[in-house]
Amino acid sequence: MIGIILCFLLTVLPYSEQKAPVLSAKGDGLLHIYALPVGQGDGTIIQCPNGDIAIVDLGSSTRKHNDIPDVVLPMKRVKGSDNAHYYMTDDELKDFLGDTNVKYVFITHADTDHYNLFVKIDPKRLQTVIEAYVGCEAEDYKEMQEWLKKYKVQYNPKLGNVVSICHGSMPEVNVKVMAINTDKYNLGCSNSNSMALRLEYGTFSLFLPGDLENYDSFNYDDNGVITSDLKGIYGKPGVLKIVSDTKGIRSTVYRLAHHGAWPNANPPYFLKAIQPKYVFSSSKLPGTDGSYNHPNCDLYDKMIDMTNHGQLPIIKYPTNPPQKDYFCGKKKERYHENNNEYGIFTTAAMNNGRLINYFIQIDADGKKDPQVTPKLWR
Repeated sequence: MIGIILCFLLTVLPYSEQKAPVLSAKGDGLLHIYALPVGQGDGTIIQCPNGDIAIVDLGSSTRKHNDIPDVVLPMKRVKGSDNAHYYMTDDELKDFLGDTNVKYVFITHADTDHYNLFVKIDPKRLQTVIEAYVGCEAEDYKEMQEWLKKYKVQYNPKLGNVVSICHGSMPEVNVKVMAINTDKYNLGCSNSNSMALRLEYGTFSLFLPGDLENYDSFNYDDNGVITSDLKGIYGKPGVLKIVSDTKGIRSTVYRLAHHGAWPNANPPYFLKAIQPKYVFSSSKLPGTDGSYNHPNCDLYDKMIDMTNHGQLPIIKYPTNPPQKDYFCGKKKERYHENNNEYGIFTTAAMNNGRLINYFIQIDADGKKDPQVTPKLWR
């Protein structure tokens, strides 16, 4: 039914009549995760059962559609106007957060496409921030040092640190620091030194690795429990540590590392350890700026192959898959997949030859598998 409704909306509603959603401070008893259409970047909003908000990364390096061919645009270019934006606009971000209260902020590392939109949030929404957890040091965040000074911040929080982000929720909604930069070799705040997080809510879990990449193989058991530290980054051991506990990094949902990069990120042994049923990424139209292939077609092909050979439990829909279309990049070229049957979701897709934006909504009750739905942004 969801697939039928989406097809109807995409076919019938003119672009100008589609509206971005608005969150309410009043919770509905479910945990909601939203992947926003930020373009090249990441933006993951977590809404607690009580309505409170936590944000894991919020940034973009390509929100204007000047990198998108006219042929796929859903609207006419208006140079110098806000209409020149195609991905999420600043006003839409403010509207989306509605009257909610942001309680926790997590920034995995200091690439601007993970943090430069925090300064665009309505300050009223941030008056309730309890604490911010930030990978790397303050000086790495050149564009938001003043912003961070307003809040209680933990830089490079302790490995294994657990933050209960939804006060009063039963079961608790906990975010655990699974990997953190020790910077033993002064490599700075690179992708490889991203803070990685795992959210847990009853039987539901979500793994958020930032741009973690360039890690060598590590050992894990059949439950996804890490049995040794990462062997090293750039050939030097001990730069980044990853936590080892009884639950490991196995997670229901996986936000692809480094926007779906491959092969430096998301290697097969890492995917096997996570064992996701659903994967997603905030994404732009890949291959349009001559540099990025995010998300990478080879990664998607590999995940599908591993799923078909019983190595990954990614959901395969027998009928009416929620998102039949997605974009991926390969060798700086763009490819369009229009027959996706799997629990693979992106925020950039195609309909009737036109680029459209989704936000990915994940609804979890902590007891059974979540519902993952791509919904029109506007």
